[in-house]
Amino acid sequence: MDGVWFGDKHSYRYYRMILNQVSIGYPAVKTKYVDKPSGNGTYDLTEFFGGTKYSDRTLAFQFTVVGKWARTHEKITNDLHGKKMSITLDRMPDYYFVGRCSVDALDTDRNICKIMISAVCDPFKYKKQETEYFALIHGAKNVILINDFMEVLPVIQSDANFVLSMDGRNYQVREGKQKLLDFKLAQGYNRVKITGEGNIRFTYREGAV
Repeated sequence: MDGVWFGDKHSYRYYRMILNQVSIGYPAVKTKYVDKPSGNGTYDLTEFFGGTKYSDRTLAFQFTVVGKWARTHEKITNDLHGKKMSITLDRMPDYYFVGRCSVDALDTDRNICKIMISAVCDPFKYKKQETEYFALIHGAKNVILINDFMEVLPVIQSDANFVLSMDGRNYQVREGKQKLLDFKLAQGYNRVKITGEGNIRFTYREGAV
């Protein structure tokens, strides 16, 4: 039965709710326009502080409960209402959303209850499986780190010091586990030159719209 995972609880397997409707909102672009006082049009400052930024997105699900719905509704409300958690759709098994849930009963009669669960979520859906890239370096090596839509800071783990070169900039990597706050992977193919001697691993969670 098609459904939704709210944390570790499935809408049908655990609550016996039948999924009727799904609405997945898209995150709005945070735009910034400044009027040109002495010219035509506006100045577009949307990417002035580095890349386009996005607002939260809203997910909404409508379910039907048949039978003794009052106890089910109470259980759902206690488990989900006001809680922040991961949300995974059966029809989208490779990704999950993170958001805060709200529960409402839309319509009820003696034997049937229609329940709406909505969630205000992060702008991006996240890949369940983290992406890893491992390399053994002797001298220098050019590698490609592929990334989805969301800009991401990879966790870098190494057993030696390295120099990373990307887009004309150099980054110093020390032995151990770290994030470099200005070493960001953009969407697509990130070409990186790694210089040093030893093992290095990049780990990051990709995100999409």
